[in-house]
Amino acid sequence: MWTDGQPMYRRWWAVVFVLLHCVLCAASVYCPKPCFCNRPSRIVYCSRHGLRAIPANISADSEEINLNSNPFVDTALRRVNVSRFVQIQRFYMNDCGIQSIEVDTFIDLVNLKWLDLSKNRISEVAEFTFRGLNLMHLFLNGNRNIRLYAHSFQGLVTTGLYIHECALTRLSVKVLAPLNSTLRSLWLDSNELERLDKKFLPVFASLTHLRLGSNPLHCNCEAVWLKEFYDKNGDKFKGATVPGCLTPAPLKGSLFDELSLFDLRCQRPVFNNIDAQLGSDGGRLRCSAAGDPAPTLYWVRPSGVATKYDAPLDDTARSNEAILTVDTSRGRGGDVAGMYICLAHNEAGNVTLTLNVSWPTRKSAETTAVGREQTTVTSTTTTTKTTTTHRQAPKSPPVIQNPPPRDKPRPAASVPRDKARDREREHNFTSLNMLELGRRRQNERLFNLTELIGAVIGTHVCTLLLCLILMPIYYKRRWRHSLHNSLEKKPPPSPRSDESLYLNGLGARHIDYADGRRPKR
Repeated sequence: MWTDGQPMYRRWWAVVFVLLHCVLCAASVYCPKPCFCNRPSRIVYCSRHGLRAIPANISADSEEINLNSNPFVDTALRRVNVSRFVQIQRFYMNDCGIQSIEVDTFIDLVNLKWLDLSKNRISEVAEFTFRGLNLMHLFLNGNRNIRLYAHSFQGLVTTGLYIHECALTRLSVKVLAPLNSTLRSLWLDSNELERLDKKFLPVFASLTHLRLGSNPLHCNCEAVWLKEFYDKNGDKFKGATVPGCLTPAPLKGSLFDELSLFDLRCQRPVFNNIDAQLGSDGGRLRCSAAGDPAPTLYWVRPSGVATKYDAPLDDTARSNEAILTVDTSRGRGGDVAGMYICLAHNEAGNVTLTLNVSWPTRKSAETTAVGREQTTVTSTTTTTKTTTTHRQAPKSPPVIQNPPPRDKPRPAASVPRDKARDREREHNFTSLNMLELGRRRQNERLFNLTELIGAVIGTHVCTLLLCLILMPIYYKRRWRHSLHNSLEKKPPPSPRSDESLYLNGLGARHIDYADGRRPKR
């Protein structure tokens, strides 16, 4: 009986061995050796295990995979690495050394809700990288100097975007525009943002939570809209660091809840340099202005054509320069002579500077050592070749044209240094040597400011002394003349009668009849 049952006993042991082998194989496929796996919840935890890549034997039906702090050898994340995890909902790859993400890497992960790619070294997010995803939270924070483009988030749906601590110096509203309808939480704190355009207002208005703290904001009049938004929507900033100012200097360290709208001011442009270099065949006009923010400049020619010079893109810039090149080689100097206007414009207002330029005319002269004609400049005033006036300009800038391309410098002729210096002096006219040039060529005496003030004061003193001397003489002569006329016009006295002489006491003793005794009655 035992002998007959021995084959049956062996068969049972074979079945048990096969089942155990299948279980062990399944377990090894589901959970890699260094990882911790929770089969009921389908969680794979492989954080800080020194993995060089995403393990190939992770179960495809995992719902949460944590690969944080593993130094991946392949720093490019591709679709082939993750496409099998079709059931995954939470994917964590924090601090894995990832530098690039292939477009459509996550397009197969239709159930993904949390994607954490923070604290890597991702250099840029290419256009349409995350299209097809419907997320709750996308973490890109800690990827310093990451570049974001207008369509980086095109095709993505997410309610939370976290791009704080990325050292962003500039952010375009076009980056967030594709998320405007679904985005509810946005973290931009701890970056290097100095300015935020007012175009962000619709995006910020649709949020339920916003963080802007720890950014070096420049608090001028361009930040008024942001301050108003903060004052009216304090609940959106609840629990976050209050935004503050780094510049200008008087507001350094001030928080938004400590400021009023009147503290946020801009500075009207001020011209700080004007220069004219004129020659027989053309010249250059240069003006520069400073303000807060940096102004946009315009050069307006006598014909009315304006050339625009945009303000620098650098948020820290406070000045701008405009150089206008004028070519007179194909026409007469009078065709380009007249009023040249440099206009500076920013949010605080406009200012203009006008140059009245009388262009140098060609004049026959002795041939110089370098074989070029000498030129002379006709001045519009007696002291300078250009006159400048400052005045307020209208708010709207003039009609503009794109600036012409700058002419390439011509190679200089090979001439002796002394002769070249003489030629430069003869053919280069700047606002600094205009007075000396006029003095030399027009032989006219020019006076400095001290001499002019002395002349005016001396003239007034001499006039006053002359008046003090002449006025008494004038009035004395006038008095004598009037006295002489009055004596000539007075009639001679008429002869008096004896009766009048008697009554006046001139001919006999005067008797006061009132003092005489009256006869008694």
